[in-house]
Amino acid sequence: MNTTCERKDFLPVVPSYFDEYGLEPMEYRLYSHIVRRAGKNSCFESIPNMARSCLMNEKTVRKSLRVLVAARLIKVVQERKGRTSIYELTQPSEWLDSQSLPAIRQEFTTNSVNQNLSQNGNTPGNNGSGKLKHI
Repeated sequence: MNTTCERKDFLPVVPSYFDEYGLEPMEYRLYSHIVRRAGKNSCFESIPNMARSCLMNEKTVRKSLRVLVAARLIKVVQERKGRTSIYELTQPSEWLDSQSLPAIRQEFTTNSVNQNLSQNGNTPGNNGSGKLKHI
């Protein structure tokens, strides 16, 4: 007899298509948190609160949110300047192919480096010391 299936204290099972999608651990954790918070509708929670709940720093939450939005796992239904944005879960049929995740992450990393360098008056590959600045 399979007693595992009869236990009432187990949480819902994560579908294999999600578990195998290819999210990095922090993206996976944040998405799971948003799913829990959203229930059947949408989720709105500040970045600092998400960071505290998920045991991450705010920069990691922002980066993970950008990846989740770009991969279409969630969408921003209302971006409110100075207030918490509202996120909505999407159907798996709307998600980008998981093979696009490395390119999505690379795009954000490249854009982040280029933006930081240009803010410091430097060009990509040159931060004034001949070394690429790490972020």
